[in-house]
Amino acid sequence: MTQLLLLSQTSLCQHDDMLGIEPLELRFHFEHNKQISCSVELTNETSNSTAFNILTPSEQYIAQPDKGIVLPGGKREVKITLQSQESATQVTNGDKFVVQSIKLKEGLADEEITDRMFNSKGSEVVDEVNLMVVYDPEKYREEEASKVSFVS
Repeated sequence: MTQLLLLSQTSLCQHDDMLGIEPLELRFHFEHNKQISCSVELTNETSNSTAFNILTPSEQYIAQPDKGIVLPGGKREVKITLQSQESATQVTNGDKFVVQSIKLKEGLADEEITDRMFNSKGSEVVDEVNLMVVYDPEKYREEEASKVSFVS
């Protein structure tokens, strides 16, 4: 079983068999009717290729790429996008992404990575790391304050 060490918002593996993930907390600064993005960096410090699968909490998010391979000693950036929202009340803190990863046999390409590979009923060990979503309330409060009008 894999044990995680959490150091300064980075996921590291004690047993040399999982991706490093940075950050573990996804911060979005709400903007009315605009898509908002942030990046997650996946780092593979092992000697094996590692496949990843990003599970999103709802359809209002997109992960690009949502599946792929991180080569030994390599890094991969994943862009997480929140679709445009009418108001900040449509989004909530506490949404959770799950990054699944497994060791790979050599010779597979990104397009060969499937959801079935991450089924825990298989013989491969599937590591899972949660990424929590946090919305910046300052931007939302500023937006709401600008809508308030005073009547004399």
